[in-house]
Amino acid sequence: MPEPKVECQSCGGEPIVILATHSYTIEYSEEQSKWVKRNDYVVYACGICLEELDTHDIEDILRQVDEL
Repeated sequence: MPEPKVECQSCGGEPIVILATHSYTIEYSEEQSKWVKRNDYVVYACGICLEELDTHDIEDILRQVDEL
């Protein structure tokens, strides 16, 4: 059974690579008297045009790689 194809909403291409960028901040917490990681988020981008992909469009792929 062939894998379902993903179509980029920006360029219309079918990327075979999705770029994932994990971003977060590290800041010192006076309350906890230690450094803490905050504001964790991930951006997924088309491997063709580099525009951001909607996570709803790639849910099946994200499940396969344990990102959901």
